[in-house]
Amino acid sequence: MRIASVSEICAIVNLILGFIYRTVFLSILSVEYLGINGLFTQILSLLSLADLGIANAITFRFYKPIKEGNIIQVGKLMNYFKKVYRIILAAVLAIGLSLCPFLRFFIKDASEIPKDVNLYVIYTLFLVQSASSYLFAYRQALLTADQKQYKISLIQMAGSFFRYSAQMAFLVLTHNFEITIAVNILFTVSTNAVISLYAKKKYAPVFEIRETLNKEERKAILHDTKACMCHKIGGVVLNSTDNIILSKFVGLFSVGLYSNYSMIISNLSLLANQILCNSSASLGNACASLDSDGRYRIYRNMTFLNFWMASSLTICLYVLVNPFIRLWVGESMLLNELTVISLCAQFYFELIRLVNISYTSADGLFVMDIYRPLIEAGINLIVSILLVNAIGIAGVFWGTVISCLSTVTWREPYLIFKYDFKRNAGEYIRTFFLFLILTGGIGFMLKIIIAPLISNFAEWLACAVLTVAVSQILLVLVMRRRYEFVYLKHMVNVVLKKTVKKIFGREI
Repeated sequence: MRIASVSEICAIVNLILGFIYRTVFLSILSVEYLGINGLFTQILSLLSLADLGIANAITFRFYKPIKEGNIIQVGKLMNYFKKVYRIILAAVLAIGLSLCPFLRFFIKDASEIPKDVNLYVIYTLFLVQSASSYLFAYRQALLTADQKQYKISLIQMAGSFFRYSAQMAFLVLTHNFEITIAVNILFTVSTNAVISLYAKKKYAPVFEIRETLNKEERKAILHDTKACMCHKIGGVVLNSTDNIILSKFVGLFSVGLYSNYSMIISNLSLLANQILCNSSASLGNACASLDSDGRYRIYRNMTFLNFWMASSLTICLYVLVNPFIRLWVGESMLLNELTVISLCAQFYFELIRLVNISYTSADGLFVMDIYRPLIEAGINLIVSILLVNAIGIAGVFWGTVISCLSTVTWREPYLIFKYDFKRNAGEYIRTFFLFLILTGGIGFMLKIIIAPLISNFAEWLACAVLTVAVSQILLVLVMRRRYEFVYLKHMVNVVLKKTVKKIFGREI
């Protein structure tokens, strides 16, 4: 609970800082600059394919030795991780530089490129930032596996404060996009370095180990990497091509419009991830120590919480996002209703997977699902390109929704129930459709009633409170007799009583 609370606060603070910076950015530079930023971010996200999923295969192996206090084995894994990431760093730089001659290919209309922007300088700055992350990421993996992700979040929050402050100062003083990007890189690299040094100090005995994995252990990791590689390729193609397709088929302006929505959605996703995906390490420990019934109880309660959170956030996003964008940056920056619905659908179906992703990772089930990510990525690319030409921006996101529904939405729970719980998934399916119907019904109802009432920020805040309150009341009315709701309600009461006792010295 403490981990989730700290991570939640950090995510909210980062969201607020991001909004302040974006407001200053748009008041000085045009939306096309945002388009370039979004395009290069996703092009370089594709370079994360260089690790071929080996990071997941190694991280999965941390749970057992950490639980057993086996420092030597953890040290061996870290040494192997370090060696692998140095190779990946070299590969990212080589592949990244080789893309330089083709940058203009990804932009539909070269006239949209601001005259003071040197594409190659900006791209090289982004490449340096992307590559430098591999110098430090392997140590951060140890903190995550040891359920210390909240400490990473605290350091990143402090880094974000100084980074955004410096970027805004340089932006106001120079109006120079390249300098702003350089400042971002400097502070991002510095923050990662601080996290890395913290991990090295906290786990000093681990980093004193000089041994590495034996041949059989390395062979086992490479075997699992084959499955992780397909997941990695599928995930990167799925999540890192939207801006590229938009830039190529619609234009940089569309990427800039989407980037404001993307910032909101990514921060909401981060908020949910901080709460739920911190559970990955806990699930890893549970998988190592509990029987099938025990694991199922944990999974059932966490999945219910996952669905509830996805439903609540999606309803709020659908009702409030366009009024907020209109008040924040103006009517000209709005996306149409069909596009907003597609973004909300994509957000919802990605969010309801968080526990399933954590579970399949923690329990090693990803090795049984090798080709699904490739099929999903293929469907996404084909459908997105076909639909973007037919219906515009919305087509890109409907492509993601269709690929998700046709593959991963049913495939992950199928594997979990068949190979781990060895029971029927009927209860999961009923819960899935119940939350889907409630999310759509409540969302459309509140959009019709509440959205027209908003004409200023004070009204937006009041309507945000009303949206949250009404959606939660309706969800409680429907779910109040469910076993999972009763259990979670009991857990919340226990935590509240402990908190009150700690603060006031007595129970309520």
